[in-house]
Amino acid sequence: MTTINDPTVVAEVTDLYLKYEKALCNNNLEVMDGLFWDAPEVVRFGITENLYGGDEVRNFRQNRPNPKIEREISNLKIVTFGKDAATVTLEFRRIINGVERFNPFDWIVLKSRYIVKDKWISIRSDTCQMPNGTIVDPYYVLEYPTWVNVVALTKNQEVILVKQYRHGLRKTILELPSGAVEAEDVLPVEAAKRELLEESGYTSNHFIETGILSPNPANHNNLTHCFLATDVEHVADLKLDVTEQIDVVLLPLQKVIENIGQGIFLQTLHISSLFFALKKLGKVQFS
Repeated sequence: MTTINDPTVVAEVTDLYLKYEKALCNNNLEVMDGLFWDAPEVVRFGITENLYGGDEVRNFRQNRPNPKIEREISNLKIVTFGKDAATVTLEFRRIINGVERFNPFDWIVLKSRYIVKDKWISIRSDTCQMPNGTIVDPYYVLEYPTWVNVVALTKNQEVILVKQYRHGLRKTILELPSGAVEAEDVLPVEAAKRELLEESGYTSNHFIETGILSPNPANHNNLTHCFLATDVEHVADLKLDVTEQIDVVLLPLQKVIENIGQGIFLQTLHISSLFFALKKLGKVQFS
């Protein structure tokens, strides 16, 4: 009968593991090579790569861009089966430059500087370190305020839209009422109510947040909060900034649904917000 956790074998495996851990963190290649089975059957599963055979493992160690590893070990469990087999499991916290990495894919920001810093946009240049030690420099991040957009429905099931010129695209297009959360807004819904009122003159007592989106997680740092407002009523004239020129357009909800695939909207966040609203209204179903 196989003996589980013979104290002498557990002590032997524990000493070997601690020797490996020290060699790993200090990138002692000679010790690690001596501890690993050097054979084509070896498989190493990594965070960003899988390695097959002793040669690939050895080559990976020799060429790691960040050879030294900082980590804190916890819950080390060693189970031995007789004298010739054992498993070693553990948990660890990865520490890079004194900072804990919560997700093994997260990058660490080593330094930042602003290229542009303005009220509506800031452009930040980051120097980052990937989990495998690769340095990414520069990586540009666009900093924007939090955004809101509103799908507003009248009691007659008409969607409130705004027609305005968008200089980036150099086109006049239809959009949902939308805008930015400002410093005085305690909650995004306050910004949604203000933007709907200012851009269309409509308001409601029935606002529901339907979803939160990232405009572009690759290089935008902000989020967009999507709202559905029902039973909206016209209560005021437009209150526009000096750079805004807007026509308010009311379209039946069914017509919006029928024409959404025909390019009636070009703003991707607004199409996503409309999807959230239609789902909330029971107009979108999944089988």
